[in-house]
Amino acid sequence: MRKVLVVDDEKLVRRGIMSTFPWEKHGFVVAGEAAGVESALEFVRRDPPDLVFTDLTMPGLSGFDLIRALGTEFPAVATVVLTCHDSFQYLQEAMRMGVLDYIVKTELEDEVLDRSLARISEKLGLRGVPEEVAAPKLERGVLICARGAQWQRGDLMPVVLSSADGQRLLEVDPTTWFLPLLPRQTDTWESLIVAYHQELVAFEPWVFALVTGLPGSFEAALPGLERLRSTGLFYAWNGRQNFLRLAWVDAELTATNVNLTSWFQTGWVLSDQRFEALLAETRRAVWDRGRLCSHFDAVALEWDRLLCLNLAQELHSLAESLLFWTNWEHWLIGLRDRLLGTLRAQASPSTAQSILEAIDYLRLQPQLNLGADEVAWQQHMSRSYFCQCFRKVTGQSFGTYLGGLRLDRAKALLLAGSEPIGRIADECGFRDRRYFSRVFRAATGFLPTEYRRVGGPEV
Repeated sequence: MRKVLVVDDEKLVRRGIMSTFPWEKHGFVVAGEAAGVESALEFVRRDPPDLVFTDLTMPGLSGFDLIRALGTEFPAVATVVLTCHDSFQYLQEAMRMGVLDYIVKTELEDEVLDRSLARISEKLGLRGVPEEVAAPKLERGVLICARGAQWQRGDLMPVVLSSADGQRLLEVDPTTWFLPLLPRQTDTWESLIVAYHQELVAFEPWVFALVTGLPGSFEAALPGLERLRSTGLFYAWNGRQNFLRLAWVDAELTATNVNLTSWFQTGWVLSDQRFEALLAETRRAVWDRGRLCSHFDAVALEWDRLLCLNLAQELHSLAESLLFWTNWEHWLIGLRDRLLGTLRAQASPSTAQSILEAIDYLRLQPQLNLGADEVAWQQHMSRSYFCQCFRKVTGQSFGTYLGGLRLDRAKALLLAGSEPIGRIADECGFRDRRYFSRVFRAATGFLPTEYRRVGGPEV
């Protein structure tokens, strides 16, 4: 039996790991526990185990410190990371330090534990085996990616376990897996994945992408696979084909510095040409899904403020299904159609255009100390007619909209730096600091100084 040391600063977590993992089934026995790095090293010096399971985030010395110390003083002792962070960026440093494997604490279902310990036992048995035998050169593999949000992790597990070649799949993200194709697998990649395709289509459509030119080993490929999914495959799939071919260089696609602030203006809603140009410009920016979510969440909030819609909340509920750029294109086309429909139902095209142009003019002002007279004059309207048209288009008064815009500008300035409260009040169009503090507190529950100190809680 291989001896195991469990290291975690939380006693209940340690005891849970020690009591729930199927240790004996896979040839392990828990030889001890430790609450920190120093006590773990003391244990190892007294009675070196075969394997150390360690948390990464602990007070004082971290799991990284323990991994370094073991690598220097006890290179024969293998390490497995216990973490709540399942992103490749966070685990990359641990992988580079030579850890054997990792287990995500939030995924401790019986099946997951059983497979994880079986995998760890197999890897531990290969330590000391010549590299060309233990880790054959990896040149190609297949990304298997869900096309929708209906899929759940457990649905794929029977397929993973029934791989004809016994090949373990790597989870890239909650909707994507990677199947390494080893040199001994001489069949075409299409024939190797046909069984997966037949099984998976029972759940929902999937995309299969052959990746060639891999960097030689599973560990070396690991960090780039997430980038390949979030950029190369994200933009390569056009919404129709089931099988794609990608090169490893596609993992090196990087986001450009394209300025996409034009989405915060309103002209693209009324102009087909401007919308198509902005759509193409956004695709060329090569932003990943997370950055797109953040950007268009802010865009949706701006339109919610103007037309009193519920776009931001709807985007949050749809985000899990926007897995490829083509999904984002369809969503943006639908967003524009909905905005156009709302505007046309409330006012004539010319009136809507005048009000939207006034909104753009207002938002671009460095200071919001102007009122309806100035904005109406800019559109060659009388104040009363402008206010009437504004309410007709947006469903709210100009004063209500301007008040919300001023408060949001004030929140951003409060969190952006240490600019004096009085100056912020003036820039945002409030007549004095006392009035600003009173209005701000009524809207947020905080005085401006309190809001800045606590870092802008959601209210």
